[in-house]
Amino acid sequence: MTKSLLRIGSIACLLLMSFEGVKASDGLEDSIGVKEFPKVGPIIRYITSTSITLMGQGDVLKKHLFHHSTPHDNIGVAALRQFNGDELGEESVVTFPMKHKDRHVGHLTLDSLKPGQKYVVRIGYLSSPDMGKSKLNFENCHVVRFCTPKSDQLEEEFSILTGSCRRIGRKTSDWAKEGDHIFKGMETNILNAEKLGGRTDSIAFTGDQIYADAMGMLFPAKTFYEYGRVHEKAFSQEHFRSLAANFSGPIHMTRDDHELWNDANAEEEEKYPEQSAAAHKAYSLFQRPFGKKTPHFWYTTSNGAEMFFTDTRSERRPSKKQLISEEQLTALTTWLSADSRKNALKIIVTSVPIFLLSTEDAWSGYPEQYRKLLDHIISNNIKHVMFISGDAHCQNDGMFHAYKADGQDTGHAFLEVLVSGLFAVARNKAGLLGDTIDLRTEDKGYLLKTKTPLSPTLTENLFARISGNNTTKEVTVEVFNQKNERLRKTLYNLS
Repeated sequence: MTKSLLRIGSIACLLLMSFEGVKASDGLEDSIGVKEFPKVGPIIRYITSTSITLMGQGDVLKKHLFHHSTPHDNIGVAALRQFNGDELGEESVVTFPMKHKDRHVGHLTLDSLKPGQKYVVRIGYLSSPDMGKSKLNFENCHVVRFCTPKSDQLEEEFSILTGSCRRIGRKTSDWAKEGDHIFKGMETNILNAEKLGGRTDSIAFTGDQIYADAMGMLFPAKTFYEYGRVHEKAFSQEHFRSLAANFSGPIHMTRDDHELWNDANAEEEEKYPEQSAAAHKAYSLFQRPFGKKTPHFWYTTSNGAEMFFTDTRSERRPSKKQLISEEQLTALTTWLSADSRKNALKIIVTSVPIFLLSTEDAWSGYPEQYRKLLDHIISNNIKHVMFISGDAHCQNDGMFHAYKADGQDTGHAFLEVLVSGLFAVARNKAGLLGDTIDLRTEDKGYLLKTKTPLSPTLTENLFARISGNNTTKEVTVEVFNQKNERLRKTLYNLS
């Protein structure tokens, strides 16, 4: 049985046909076959010590000129078992809705799991939600294998992959294929790490997972159907789908502007309420960890690494110099101050750069909230803080030391790792990165600068592996191109 569980998402029936459980069939006669998701999924969206959330998409009705298919709902089906060595525990079968109005995207949360336990899930869908009392066979569905984190224990080490900005839109067939190569490199990176005894806790995509306006004013998405189609196009490409289906950890996504349109913000969205609602619905279904039930666009996770995924777009109000809401800022500062992560490396994910790029679109364009965040960190002596950012279609990283307006060293330093350009066309921001940012006004604020010059900025399609040690506070940043060739490796210490 062990050999059948070496990979997830491969041929679903590998030595697993002997499963028996609630409504599961021990034969193929007189049973309903649970099918693989045809385009999108399965994707692990969120995981805790006692739960996991997965998403997938069922049938999507195609538009035809000469006939019309009757809209109908699908139903998602999953069979869960514990896995202990070569032994499989008792199986339980659960279902979840996949509504036509949601383009048959469904999310399944499995609760009451055991911390530190290995599980196997067979998952797929049925075209009709009316199963009656029929038995199910799982011969042709997906297999997902995962292990829940240990209960609320801070892991000593973590390792994550990250990247942002993949230019794929409605009418970009060539870009879709070219932009898919990077995910083959990421999957190879994960497999190579496993061969060396390493692990990958999660993947963080930090914005612009789609470009709803990939060709500018030509063919932008405007309706829920069009936004949904772009997401389906992005997430059904061969290598992305293989990466998602074969990864046993959560894939996190945070939004930037092109999930709606270029430079989207709260004030612009209010001018186009119907288009904004359509874009938000598609984003919620395809990218948010719990689908439409996710309370905010920002959220936290403690799977391996302590991470806060900010939302720097949907609450942005340029006329008020507000990058994020006061509610989100309070949640962020409260999260930073928690005793439970006092000695942990704390990662703040932001779709736009915070130190490396000084533009109106980045954090520097909102100096009051920028200083307020730094004030909280420095005045409360919060250490070991780092940022992962995107948006700029290039890559660099640096340790920024904070000095008061009078030049006094605060004793605080922040690491920013900017990783952008999974597949980018324009690289116009690469020349704007700098090693100094000045937030001083008279006798207040901070000057932030690196003590050594930045490395050359990288401008090819790339991703990064960030590995950290919560004991030594060392962080290693490795950058790879789409062929999984390492471009550079840098070691930092955040103690």
